[in-house]
Amino acid sequence: MLSAQGQSLILAGALISIALNPLLFAASEPARRWIRQRSQLARKLDRTDDPLAELPMSTDAKFLKNQVVIVGYGRVGKGIAMALKVAWAPQRPLSDAMTHRQRMAGNVGATVC
Repeated sequence: MLSAQGQSLILAGALISIALNPLLFAASEPARRWIRQRSQLARKLDRTDDPLAELPMSTDAKFLKNQVVIVGYGRVGKGIAMALKVAWAPQRPLSDAMTHRQRMAGNVGATVC
């Protein structure tokens, strides 16, 4: 069991962390811009060749409703997919690129991306 002083220190640390979080997040983007302006390496590392790395500025409304995204197809993901199949809901699980699990997801009629 932790002493009362130890519990107080943990609580104080948690409260300080909660209080500082918004400030640190607010400061992160200006700091990132400042570093990018001054470092060629930072500018090079900031670029991406993946067109899917950024969200599109607009998305057709048909893609934003009546969907369920299953991330992972382990014990929980499989149970969710089976329940959705019974309810006849459209499915598109995201896979962790494990072919065995992709095959299992395909067996219940899910599209694996």
